[in-house]
Amino acid sequence: MPNQSKDTMNQLRAEIGRDFKQYSDKLLKNIQSLTPVDSGRAQRGWVNKYNNQIGKASSDTKFVLFANKVPYIDILEKGGSRQAPAGMINPALKRTRKPR
Repeated sequence: MPNQSKDTMNQLRAEIGRDFKQYSDKLLKNIQSLTPVDSGRAQRGWVNKYNNQIGKASSDTKFVLFANKVPYIDILEKGGSRQAPAGMINPALKRTRKPR
């Protein structure tokens, strides 16, 4: 019986991981589409850091889903562009959430 429980948990973890991967891919596309474009550098700079580690982080682990190393990305996220006055991440989260 303990092996069956372990197998069930592993299957559940894998299913949640697949669902979260799909969600994070969609969220990344929405963030990219909402990122202001001048040269396109900021839009291309987004990287999905999700590594299929659902349920394996300790309580003191910092979870980073996306990264963008473009030096001015914080300015854009804080509304520093007329193309995205509300930033990109919160609007992308709202766009990505499934309707209830």
